[in-house]
Amino acid sequence: MHLDGYGLFVRDMGKMIRFYRDVLGFEIKEAEDADNVYLVKDGTLFLLYGRKDFEKMTGKGFEYLKGVNAHSEMALYVDTFEEVDKEYNNALHNGATSILPPTLEPWGQRTCFIADPEGNIIQIGSWNKKYEEKEELVVIPAQAYVRVTRIPVLECVECQAIHEDGSSTYRTVSHSFLRNYHKYFPVNDHHKRQL
Repeated sequence: MHLDGYGLFVRDMGKMIRFYRDVLGFEIKEAEDADNVYLVKDGTLFLLYGRKDFEKMTGKGFEYLKGVNAHSEMALYVDTFEEVDKEYNNALHNGATSILPPTLEPWGQRTCFIADPEGNIIQIGSWNKKYEEKEELVVIPAQAYVRVTRIPVLECVECQAIHEDGSSTYRTVSHSFLRNYHKYFPVNDHHKRQL
């Protein structure tokens, strides 16, 4: 099975087309009264489906969340920290809602979260490098365990993981991860010895 695309069920097709096309730069050619929008963004199929059209097709009615929909996110990347701020402000000026203003995270990424006009969450982030040059945060066999708040943690077989909020858990991670990424995360004395 292969991931073929990602879609949103939308209430106001015209408003959503204008937001994704005019504000976020998606290449949408369909008219604002289209039933469905299919486009490819950076090699990924992205779809907008009219809610009523989908219900008609399936012969079923569905319940839809109101307000901010925190069930999923779409992540967009820009090359510089300045672009994060610029795109965040542009999105807010054009109907988005702020979830998290641009923030330089301890692991070196500048990121922000917005919600589109129908409440779907979008992350805009940068490692201050061109997209093609950005490093992966995960080094096999090491892993970054990410909580809902997207705060990576260090974890070791010999000691407990120390999270940014002071809580801790036990997991396993190789020390090669610590050697490569210790500058982004808090480390305890055991981890310092491994560096």
